[in-house]
Amino acid sequence: MLRRLLSALLSSIIFCVILAYLQHTPVAERQPSTSYMSFSSLVFIYLIYATPVYLLGGIPCSILIDTITKRIFRRSSIIFYLVNIICYALAGMLLILLLFSLTKIKEWIWLGAAPALLYYVVYLLVRLLIRKPQSINYPWEEGGKKMG
Repeated sequence: MLRRLLSALLSSIIFCVILAYLQHTPVAERQPSTSYMSFSSLVFIYLIYATPVYLLGGIPCSILIDTITKRIFRRSSIIFYLVNIICYALAGMLLILLLFSLTKIKEWIWLGAAPALLYYVVYLLVRLLIRKPQSINYPWEEGGKKMG
């Protein structure tokens, strides 16, 4: 669960930095008498909105997808990763559809796939870097049984 939380936070930061970079207007291109936001302000505002979506929507979807795909596929294979990619993209699109259903902006549904796939890639990298600890054999334990 800690790996999922870390992946969601890292993905949220990466996604918001990319969005802020795409939205930011450099000083040289700014028009006079027009208000512009700084790059850090854009990142912060995007983080306010994106982080809860990653935490409250992304993590439960990730747990559900992993549970379903691990039951179908007993071991990792190319098909396992392709199915995961498709499931994560569909889950992201579903979350965007739920969020934008109030505003009737259904043209942006495909934008849900990008943050979901970013989360999946970050989650795979975090899983590689942070592995579950193996069982520790203490001197007072022998063969998994506690002594004394």
